[in-house]
Amino acid sequence: MNQEIYWEKALKQTEISIKNNCLFPLRTVDITKNIYNSTDFIIRRLDTTIFSKKKIFGPISNPFKPWDINLEVDKIGNNHQLILNKYPVQKGHLLLITNCWKPQNGW
Repeated sequence: MNQEIYWEKALKQTEISIKNNCLFPLRTVDITKNIYNSTDFIIRRLDTTIFSKKKIFGPISNPFKPWDINLEVDKIGNNHQLILNKYPVQKGHLLLITNCWKPQNGW
């Protein structure tokens, strides 16, 4: 039961965030049958028609500084935060982020 605590919190926070217009679910299309002949998992393609095609070069600001408090699920240890993905592909789509900026390469 202890392992389900974060999942239950994520689902509850998802409902709250949807009501507050803080989540923007992305549409996906099931393409499993087109490229795979089994049912042990599903392959989905993201519908990218709503995205702008701008190319941005150079460093960008940290999108999680600060993270949206409406997406917060729970603190994990002293250095991490569990938040909902603002652009989920399914209900309860989570991200585990650091509390302060850390590069994604190296330790």
